[in-house]
Amino acid sequence: MGYEREAKIYEIVSEGEFMPEFILDMSPEEFEKAGSKFANVGLHLAEMGLPEWENINSSIRFPFIIIEQGLDNGKEGKIVAGVSNKAAWKIKEILVALGVSSKTDATGKVAFNGDDCVGKQFKVLYTEQIDSRTPEEGGTGTKYTKAETAYPANTSNETLGI
Repeated sequence: MGYEREAKIYEIVSEGEFMPEFILDMSPEEFEKAGSKFANVGLHLAEMGLPEWENINSSIRFPFIIIEQGLDNGKEGKIVAGVSNKAAWKIKEILVALGVSSKTDATGKVAFNGDDCVGKQFKVLYTEQIDSRTPEEGGTGTKYTKAETAYPANTSNETLGI
């Protein structure tokens, strides 16, 4: 059925011929702190990295790191925004949250300097998501959190009404 290797390993282990020991390159304290790569649902203070193309001429990735104290401190994430006319609102939302201005380039098109985003603090809202793909598409119905929206750094749960 495709699991011949695993069957052989099980056979060896169950016969007591081989007992694998796995050594992780971390201290017990680091292991105790280990958690999900996903941040918890809610607003998190974050610092923006350098934006880059997620898919060239289609979408931009805005990477960030959570910088607040607590379980999510140090977790990395990204917000992806499309560059079409219908999707540009997301880029505008992110730039406003960062306090970064857009400009008009020599051809009359809207542009912004990615370097202006680096190091800017903002709040990122994580929401709960469910993998809605069908099993044929590889979906499992798994729940996870996702960085959805960027807000100015002074935004609070009360400001958003949550």
